[in-house]
Amino acid sequence: MTPPMTRTPLHLGTLQRAGKLFLALMLTLGICLGTAGIGAGQAAAELPGPTDGGRAIITESTTEEVAAGITQSHYERIDPEGRNRIDVLEVDLSRNTPNYLDTGKVAGVGTVSSMVEAEDADFAVNGDFFDINNSGAPLGNGVDAGQARTSANSEYAPKSVMIDNDRLGTIADLILDGTVSFGGDDHELLGLNVQKMADGMVVYDENWGTFPLGRSLDGAEGFAVALGPNGEVTRTEVDLAGEAAIGAGERVVMARGTEAIEALQTLAVGDRVDIEIGASAEDLQVAVGGHYQVAQDGRPIEEAEDPLITTMHPRTAVGFSADGSTMYLVAVEGRTDASRGMTLPELGRLMIELGAENAMNLDGGGSTTMVGRDPGDEDPGVINDPSDGQEREVANGLGITSDASDGELAGIDLELPAGERTDAVFPGLHRTITPQPHDAGGRPVEAGIDAWGSSDDGVLKVSDGTVTGVAPGAAEVSATSGDVEATTGMRVLGELVRVEASAQTLQMPKKGDTAEFTLTGYDAEGYAAPIDPADIEIEGADGMIDIVPGEKEALAAKALVDEGAGRLKLTVQGHTAEVAFAVGQDTELVTTFEEGAAAYDTDGARSTVSAEDAPGREDDSGVALTMDFSQDTATRTSNLWTKDPMGGFELPGQPLTLTAWVKGDGENQPMIYAEVNNGAEEMGTIYGSRIEKTTEWQQVTFEVPAGYATPQAWYKIGFYETDASLKYKTTVVFDDIEVTYSPPVEAPAEARWKDSAVADGCSTGERPQRIAVMSDAQFVGREPDSPLVEGARRTLREIAAESPDGVYIVGDLVDEGRDEDFELARRVLDEELGDIPWTYVPGNHEVMGEPIENFREHFGDSHTHTDLDGTRIITLDSSSGRIGDDFEQVRMLREQLDAAAEDPEVSGVLVMFHHPTEDFLPTKASQLSDRHEAAMLEQWFADFRAGGKHIGVINGHVGAFHTRQTEGVIHHTNGNSGKNPHSTPDWGGWLGWTMLGIDPSAPGEAPATDWLQVQTRPYIDADTLAITAPDTASVGDTLDLSAAFTQDGEKMPVSWPMSMCWGGAGVHVGAIDDAPEGTKAVIDPTTHAITFLPQESGEVTVELTVNGHTATHTFTVAGSTPTPEPTGTPEPSETPEPSETPAPSETPEPSDTPSQDPTPEPSEDPAPSEDPVPSEDPAPSEDPVPTGAPAPGADRGGGRTLPSTGSTPGLAGAGMAAMALLTLGGVCIRRR
Repeated sequence: MTPPMTRTPLHLGTLQRAGKLFLALMLTLGICLGTAGIGAGQAAAELPGPTDGGRAIITESTTEEVAAGITQSHYERIDPEGRNRIDVLEVDLSRNTPNYLDTGKVAGVGTVSSMVEAEDADFAVNGDFFDINNSGAPLGNGVDAGQARTSANSEYAPKSVMIDNDRLGTIADLILDGTVSFGGDDHELLGLNVQKMADGMVVYDENWGTFPLGRSLDGAEGFAVALGPNGEVTRTEVDLAGEAAIGAGERVVMARGTEAIEALQTLAVGDRVDIEIGASAEDLQVAVGGHYQVAQDGRPIEEAEDPLITTMHPRTAVGFSADGSTMYLVAVEGRTDASRGMTLPELGRLMIELGAENAMNLDGGGSTTMVGRDPGDEDPGVINDPSDGQEREVANGLGITSDASDGELAGIDLELPAGERTDAVFPGLHRTITPQPHDAGGRPVEAGIDAWGSSDDGVLKVSDGTVTGVAPGAAEVSATSGDVEATTGMRVLGELVRVEASAQTLQMPKKGDTAEFTLTGYDAEGYAAPIDPADIEIEGADGMIDIVPGEKEALAAKALVDEGAGRLKLTVQGHTAEVAFAVGQDTELVTTFEEGAAAYDTDGARSTVSAEDAPGREDDSGVALTMDFSQDTATRTSNLWTKDPMGGFELPGQPLTLTAWVKGDGENQPMIYAEVNNGAEEMGTIYGSRIEKTTEWQQVTFEVPAGYATPQAWYKIGFYETDASLKYKTTVVFDDIEVTYSPPVEAPAEARWKDSAVADGCSTGERPQRIAVMSDAQFVGREPDSPLVEGARRTLREIAAESPDGVYIVGDLVDEGRDEDFELARRVLDEELGDIPWTYVPGNHEVMGEPIENFREHFGDSHTHTDLDGTRIITLDSSSGRIGDDFEQVRMLREQLDAAAEDPEVSGVLVMFHHPTEDFLPTKASQLSDRHEAAMLEQWFADFRAGGKHIGVINGHVGAFHTRQTEGVIHHTNGNSGKNPHSTPDWGGWLGWTMLGIDPSAPGEAPATDWLQVQTRPYIDADTLAITAPDTASVGDTLDLSAAFTQDGEKMPVSWPMSMCWGGAGVHVGAIDDAPEGTKAVIDPTTHAITFLPQESGEVTVELTVNGHTATHTFTVAGSTPTPEPTGTPEPSETPEPSETPAPSETPEPSDTPSQDPTPEPSEDPAPSEDPVPSEDPAPSEDPVPTGAPAPGADRGGGRTLPSTGSTPGLAGAGMAAMALLTLGGVCIRRR
């Protein structure tokens, strides 16, 4: 029997937990046959894979044997130059047959997939460079089963990838020469079916195709004769300009150059011509040409003055082991933000590291394609992501067919649905596994499943491939057919507490169109899994759309009408999510600017701006905006806006996009943005990219944020510049603004989950460690007595009064990064904090107008790590909007996480940087700009947590407070500590700071909240905290409690995520069943409803404490003798559903990518419109940071800061039992 084939993905994923942490980090060992491997309970994240000699960090690594003797690997890695995605096929040539692939004709192109299908191969990569957009013929040699199909053209190196009849591979020169003999003379044969010839003679046969032969002459004169199957001349004048017509067994001899042409012209019809091609091809099974040998005898190619060598591109390569018995096929993606591609020296080093002694570069760029068959699949599919977005048609390829395919059952691939986290399911919900029986070569075979099983029925049950979650845990699912068994790991998460749709609104432009969306479930600790469509109850389609299952556990909505709108209600185990839908789209002109420049106002920050009438695209109705961006290096803005900012031009229906025609000066490229409002004092800023460098009219498009309330109006358009090195004056003309819209539909309110990670306000003092966090004061040195400075001082005084173990300023303490700003910052910190150690983490405003080096000169390193009694604290610099702009801190983070995972003295890690990985507000305008980087960081944090130790992530930048748990990791966003908030109070938009309470002794298997307590502290005007409730109550009553205070005179409701402490004499906070004897009233901690228990008539006084301020309210209670049955919890109480609060009216300051995130508004401009102030206005701005600005760092100066290393650690988490388990743009909305 064929040895069992194993599939061994080695990605260190997250073992999700529910109720308690499963202390095991998996090496994901899903298998086709046999038993799964078990991962050790650790968070070591040194993944296997090619690291380029340690230059790169492997971020994802999977390896599986997909057929006998064929191993498929996928690697993702990051290095100082960026990211790369690499796919590898390692082939034992003794067990697999190589194939030469083409379309059947030399001069022809097709996709690699089509060639694989025609050859019935299993795997392949694209082959040689070719005559793209012309004949399609390859430029190098081609041999198929000992028969030469083409030879290298006159200007192409003859070096080729060759596999001989003994199935040993090599890379060497292949000269397919020969002779043409007639009239008693032998003439040198220069090539066969060549794409381009030199002076002399070449031969074409039936394999060439129909492309005109004259293309090969490269404009020179030529002459050709046709030969019949017996070698006799049949035609003496062959049409070289028309389609070639070479029949079976026929050949055409073509000459170029006077001597060759004159010799060939001596032939007459019937003359005999003998052609002999060199015998070097006879011993070859396959040969394919390439360009540049990137590895030779174990040495990579050297750098050279050749763009093909030194430029990063997608790459395809083939290499062989020293003995030639193992072949390595490689595809490197490129030209995307997910993968940059490689230079040829990098490619050579990669091939050597994979095991190749010799390797050749094949055609890359958009041609790079790898095709392969997953075990049990009927047809092979594309493995990599071609840079063209789809397969390119190419000349040829190198294929592999498994010798082990015999039609006999050898394994079963247990296929989970495509998508993320489909190996997880919630109790009571389902996941479908599809069995794919296959032979040893991976090809499908007909075989039924005799039995399904679960390794632990207490965790999950399985019937006919349907898995049902029972209780949190992990178990194996098995399927048996005859004597073949396959297993795969599944996880059951905690109880479902909420569901969330992937889209708020589905847009279908016309009848018949579809839109897909997914529904994701979450448990209380943020572990997530997609919901199987069969588990979802759907209401609200109303005959306008049809809902059917889509791909990757998605649902697909198909429009059944020409126009309509509505809302879907999706329910799973009593938890609901809503999704609006709209069918139909139209476009309407908003303005032609015929009203002229006089109808608009202008302003700008750090610039001078003016507007005047100018010629438009087709008439005189344009408006020219002239801006001087040469006056400063910090962010500059210029705006054109209607005189009534809450008026403007009304937009019909549900706006989807705005477009505007603009004309620049052909030299300067300012970045553009537009603003809309909805008449409710809400304004949305929609950012575009830089305009193109042309004097022609160009159309720019703005995506209107989904879910933004209607009706809307356009009222502003403008430009900004964040690059300190670009100082210029320019004029841009506007014309014709249009809107594309759908039927009006009220989008559901953004679901808002009140995470339990926000602690009550009763105490953090009992925690062994207390770390204070503040951010986003944004004052400037030229105004040392401004309200922003006073706000920062007030916050620091509150912090100092609590005597924390340390203070972390998580960015944007200042508004600009000049010396005077940092000098004031240090003075404020020193004066207010005294001997309390502090660390200053840079944000985008620390590089506003200056490079990060200026911050470092004042505050030291821009990224740090320190140990504080068992807690490792790591700070990073995201001042540019990315972490990866300073790769050394990426490496430091990875090394420190790995070291902390192994260090028994470290029980948890805090990671702090300015930009969050995810902005919690609907507009997502203030998060790390590199979404691949954000995903990588979240995966690293989740992997660390899965290893059995705690981790928390602390950020700022958004301008509002928020806390979430994701995969067991607590992510906290600190709001503003001085500058006005960027959101509404109900979305965390208030001034304050955060106290982190840490218990280093909390066991790793304990919930994250046992280790880290997040207590938010809003600033409260003295004597303004007050409770609102009735004055009287009766036994059995359940009444609502609410509270509010003022902050700088503005009323703020007390609500999540504020930490608050309810209590009072005889008052219990929690479930009624848990109330001790003598309790008079119970407050539900979620809803703040108070229920009065049996008692004599009298008074009950309720207390509320928020950030040290206490308010009371006294109820006069009418007593009663009956004793009501306890209900468990007060009524009305709420299940922990996401609250359906309105979408926020403000958004955080944008992240630092110009195309998404700038906030071209002055930070404390008191103008009603909050628009940018003129340059002479001293108010600091809330502008975006320059893209690519260097990253700032953290401060620990003056002997009053936390030590960078070497602090005496405290106790690590105790009692951790290791369990071995199976595998498991940008928009800114602000308040006016």
